[in-house]
Amino acid sequence: MSNTNEDNELFDRDTPPQEEEKVDSNAAAREEHNRRIARIIEKDTHYIFFFGKIASGKSAIITYFINYLLGESEGTLVLTDLGESAYTNELLERFASNSLVKRTNPMLDPTTIDLRYEPRDTSKPKKFFTILEMAGEDLELLGYKNRKNTSEVGKLPKGIQAYFDAKGISITFILCTPFNKANEDAALLSAFIQHVEKNRNKFKKYTYALLATKWDKNIAQKRIQDFANENQLQFVIDQIKHKDPLVMGYSIGEVSETDSLVLDVNKKCPEDLWHWLYEDMTGVPLKDPYIPPTRNLWQRLKDFLLGPNNE
Repeated sequence: MSNTNEDNELFDRDTPPQEEEKVDSNAAAREEHNRRIARIIEKDTHYIFFFGKIASGKSAIITYFINYLLGESEGTLVLTDLGESAYTNELLERFASNSLVKRTNPMLDPTTIDLRYEPRDTSKPKKFFTILEMAGEDLELLGYKNRKNTSEVGKLPKGIQAYFDAKGISITFILCTPFNKANEDAALLSAFIQHVEKNRNKFKKYTYALLATKWDKNIAQKRIQDFANENQLQFVIDQIKHKDPLVMGYSIGEVSETDSLVLDVNKKCPEDLWHWLYEDMTGVPLKDPYIPPTRNLWQRLKDFLLGPNNE
């Protein structure tokens, strides 16, 4: 992981540059940042950014979420970068062997997975969306201690900050915290939410979901609300409740502790997450609620006299 200086910049130099070099370096950095922003805006997609510390389960959730979408019957998922993204190919290969994808390495720019979803019901809108993931080590730069050892809101890596500087994009922030470490993550999640809210006017649309990951470890079967109250997550929920967030316990399934193989894949969690995401992105529910047919007066009279199922 890259070291940070007192100003919490992503990179350090071993020796201070000359003034002229600073000017050239700053100009080049601004140009690169502007190119990033342009690429983000030109993509014309809905971004879904998974935020969480190391080992919060982000990579595993993305793996099994995508594979759920590839196999479910309500639509067709197209991986538009298939064959181009080494990460996506590895993700699919590891799923085929029931093994978890390796943790994301620290990097300058986030991993991006471009997707298109086409519902089988042609009255429902198709949707382009892009999953973003970054190493937990890099994201932890947001919550740091200064020289006086007091907490402050730091800075995100430049590759992620570009999404906050790209005006007019739509984005969903999925906050991930493990069942067994939620109490430790509350401060970092809070710092990230502060950063989002500080930049909220730049977004065309933004929403939140909060996932208590590794929910299969919830042996006592606690309700998510009780769990939140016990682990300082209610404070986090209060910060995002104005956006009507999704808050849920999330498990990819039963995982073997010895060899990290997924023994029993959970399909309910990705289904619930996807239905919420699709409606959040499009404004239309993917699956219409069942409405029983209305029986006419004669049918209701027959039911009254002869009982139901009298055909």
